[in-house]
Amino acid sequence: MATLKIMLDIHTGHSSAQADALLQMLGYDAYSLKYGMCSWTPDNLVNMDKCFKASYTADYETE
Repeated sequence: MATLKIMLDIHTGHSSAQADALLQMLGYDAYSLKYGMCSWTPDNLVNMDKCFKASYTADYETE
């Protein structure tokens, strides 16, 4: 396997987290940006107004 790290990103992070899990199962060094582009910037031109409010989510433990 290649030693490069793979960084996945999407608006809210749901799809990239699924792809990240699959790539890791295949042996790749993959990562997904927690909460996607919404955690990176509040700019709606970047995240296409797809973000959700943290108050709407459960406080599940994440890694």
